[in-house]
Amino acid sequence: MLILKFYHYIMGYYLVEIKGLHPEKYINLINHNNISIWDIKKLDKTTIVFKIMLTDFEKAEQIAKRAQYIIDIKNEYGKKSIFKSLKKRRVFIFSAFLISVIIFAFSFFIWDIQITGTDRIDRNDILSTLEDAGFKEGCYKYGVDKKEISKVLLNTYHDLSDVTIDYKGTQAKIKLVEKNTPIKKFNKSKAVDLVAGKGGKIESIIAYNGIKKVKKGDKVKKGSLLISGKIKYEGKEGDIKHYYIHAMGDVFINTTYTYKDIIINPYVIKENDEFIKETAYSFKNRTISYKKTVANKSYIGVKEEKKKVKILFIPIPIEQSTTKWYNINNLTKKDENQIKKEVIEVLNKTQNIDKDNIVDIYLSIDTLDNNYYSITAKVKLKENIVEERQINKR
Repeated sequence: MLILKFYHYIMGYYLVEIKGLHPEKYINLINHNNISIWDIKKLDKTTIVFKIMLTDFEKAEQIAKRAQYIIDIKNEYGKKSIFKSLKKRRVFIFSAFLISVIIFAFSFFIWDIQITGTDRIDRNDILSTLEDAGFKEGCYKYGVDKKEISKVLLNTYHDLSDVTIDYKGTQAKIKLVEKNTPIKKFNKSKAVDLVAGKGGKIESIIAYNGIKKVKKGDKVKKGSLLISGKIKYEGKEGDIKHYYIHAMGDVFINTTYTYKDIIINPYVIKENDEFIKETAYSFKNRTISYKKTVANKSYIGVKEEKKKVKILFIPIPIEQSTTKWYNINNLTKKDENQIKKEVIEVLNKTQNIDKDNIVDIYLSIDTLDNNYYSITAKVKLKENIVEERQINKR
């Protein structure tokens, strides 16, 4: 049965409708002329439908005319009907083929570079170094030696301990591993003092293990002894002896840092606020926008993160950027606390500053032509300045 269905599909067949008095007589005439038909169904007293091979239809049509029956093709099935349908859609087929070729060609190039694992090194600096080495968006991925690129990064950035480069489709995934903090930490079995990593006025001191050598309010310089691991005791004969431990503790000072050009949107944006949407597409240095930028100073533009344009889930070298323009007359300005909170979030992201270490923050605000705030922040930070220094017991 399966073989017969496959044969019908390859050769092609029609779904045919016969109308006339006593259509059963027509079926008998078909069988008498050795014409194969199947799936015969009677719809009403004068109508029957059935399936017939393409090659047998002409004979069946002649019999219908002689017997005065109305014969009508309702549908065509099989491989031949598919080819006929495709011939009518040549433009579509050619376009699909062309897109497939383009996607296949694009798959040999890198169109997106993802960098993970770096906090202390700026991502843009890494991208610039990669570009100088010939590894950039649009490069032929099989023409690049990944080991050589890894060596370039390791030789350029001494804070890196490992570089791994993998390809996922047209995306290059670069995983960086940074070395631990440059402050040397000794094994707990080693005897150490705690000294000042930088100078300042001590705000608080806690000794978990060892002897305090300074107190709150003292001013210390870099290298000053803070907590000693050298412990004195009186011997049996009344002489002074020493034993040595691994000193542990925290010593905090307050330090003020200044951070400039922090850009903040001064308005509260809600989900239901009306906006004018602008979408732009950029390829290398060329940008095409199908809606003009709102030039009116009564508007503020909120840009969304750029994303790669994809064809069938494959990114191509075109970036899409979206800007939502809001009328500032319909918006509410953020209060001082909201602005401070947002500045702290920016500093946490860009400078790795923990909000719990912020003692105080002072803001100087300028309004830019695009209605954004440019903020200079003076931040008083609580810093732990202890560093371990191994004790020379001689």
